[in-house]
Formats: sequence, structure tokens, C-alpha cells
Amino acid sequence: MATTAALALLLFNLFPQPSFTPLEQAFLANSADGLGQLFATEGAVQLSLPEPISFYDFISAGQARLLFSRVFSVSRTLEFYVDPRLTTFPGRPGGIIRARWSFRAARTGEERVMRLSFYVIPTIVRRGGRGFELGMRIVELRGESL
Repeated sequence: MATTAALALLLFNLFPQPSFTPLEQAFLANSADGLGQLFATEGAVQLSLPEPISFYDFISAGQARLLFSRVFSVSRTLEFYVDPRLTTFPGRPGGIIRARWSFRAARTGEERVMRLSFYVIPTIVRRGGRGFELGMRIVELRGESL
């Protein structure tokens, strides 16, 4: 555990902050596949989302992609903003990023706003000839209605 925490701290110090662009693009494009690529594939992902989604469980990355496929099929993202600050905890790999997500239900036209908190762990992503950059994998997603 201490080795994992030390490695995560080293990664955060060696590389610039991970890019949140893939996360933003996935929500803005209503892309379950794009979002599904960001979920951790090792172990279960914890999802906790309030009304109108009403979901709480530990699921696989594939199941998370299917859930968001359903969510994006019945709603359209109006805005998605990521707070660029990453909150880290000593002795734990990764950190929390927060975002504001507003969407409209396709059937009723009702608008909803949620504050999302993503617990992410760092990963190294190879970018072809450009070398490496710091990426992220989502291991937990919690939402609260605003």
C-alpha cells in the first residue's frame, strides 16, 4: 500500500496534472463509449447518482458504460464544467475532481443540475510520437442534485 501511494505521489509530481479533456468531451458529446474508456477496468467502480438516475452500486467498467448509454439516450447534456483543482489525500493514490453537469430530459424537457465528484487514479498514457502523459481512471463517481 505504501509503495502504491508513493508511486502515485511520484507520478503526480513528475507529470503535469492529468488532462480532463476526455471527461469533458464524453459528457458534452453524450458519449457513453468515451466515458466508458475512463472507468477503471481492475475491480469494481462505485457509482452513486441521485434522482432522476437513482443508481447506487459497485459495477464493472462495461456496466458503467451501459448505464451511461441509457442515461445519455434519454437526456442531453447542456453544460459540463470540471473544476481543475485535484484534491489529494496523503497515503492514498489518486484524488478527487469535481464537476458541474446540467442536462435536459429528452421526453419532458425538464432541466437538472448535479455536482459530480470523481475519485480518479493516475495512469500513464502513451501518446504515439509525443511520448507519455498522465491520464486517469475513474474508480468512484458520486453525484448530488443541486
